[in-house]
Amino acid sequence: MVLASTNVAPWPTTGYREVGSDGTVYASGTALSLGSTAPYHPAAPIVAMAATSDRKGYWLVAADGGVFCFGDAPFAGSLASWSDFGEVSISPAGEGDGYLIALSDGTVVPFGSAVFEGDAAQLPLAGPIVGIAP
Repeated sequence: MVLASTNVAPWPTTGYREVGSDGTVYASGTALSLGSTAPYHPAAPIVAMAATSDRKGYWLVAADGGVFCFGDAPFAGSLASWSDFGEVSISPAGEGDGYLIALSDGTVVPFGSAVFEGDAAQLPLAGPIVGIAP
């Protein structure tokens, strides 16, 4: 069963994309689906989506830190080989070829041209981190 996600990547005109936990990408309005992980049955549910700056691509990130690229979104690395660390989120960063992955404990990991500017990993948190935004 596909569960609709609230992770939305806007399109420059009148559309948007949503991703389900199985990796199915739903495109609305003028947005285009550029692919999904649903046919490949990822090892962990998809938990976040981020669009490239030109909106011609997107990254999907799974709960295990795996990153999947579609359209013009370049692969710059993933956390799939890390041990269990809880839910994650992704945000575009850098010169269009980078992204930041945030972990539930507040750790932020940069990839590609993304620059690390600090995180909340050592702070006392009231609850888990659930998202990151540029």
